[in-house]
Amino acid sequence: MGWILRKEAQAVVFTRENGKTLFLLVHKRNGWRIPRGGVEEGESFEETIKRELWEEVSIMPGRIHVLDKFNEYMYEDTKAQILHNPNAFLVFVPGKPEVTPDNEEINGAKWVDYRTAVRMLRFNEEKNTVKQAMGLIKRINPEDLRRLEEESD
Repeated sequence: MGWILRKEAQAVVFTRENGKTLFLLVHKRNGWRIPRGGVEEGESFEETIKRELWEEVSIMPGRIHVLDKFNEYMYEDTKAQILHNPNAFLVFVPGKPEVTPDNEEINGAKWVDYRTAVRMLRFNEEKNTVKQAMGLIKRINPEDLRRLEEESD
């Protein structure tokens, strides 16, 4: 049996509340993670992110702003012989929407501050991805985020 390549869209989802940056984490069977999902045939990374956030935590696609791809890495699941290829995107969701786990893949979801996110994440690759994302967020013009808030459904 050969190895399978699994392209994934990984979303570092953030919002702003009272001047603070908050990140969305989801709890799967193997711990707290960054939202992600496999890219289906014919689907773009942006479509995957919007579909996964809708299916897993009920965030309306019209509220999701996929800003930019900023990281890509690989890791192996030797038991299943899967080579995972997460493509990390910075994703802004204005208004800190309530998140409701689907209770199939996700059994918990919450908005947390940066330090809490880095502490809670199970895997070092995801901790490093959030650290990179925070560096990008600090460089975003607040006026650009306000504009996105106004555009959201």
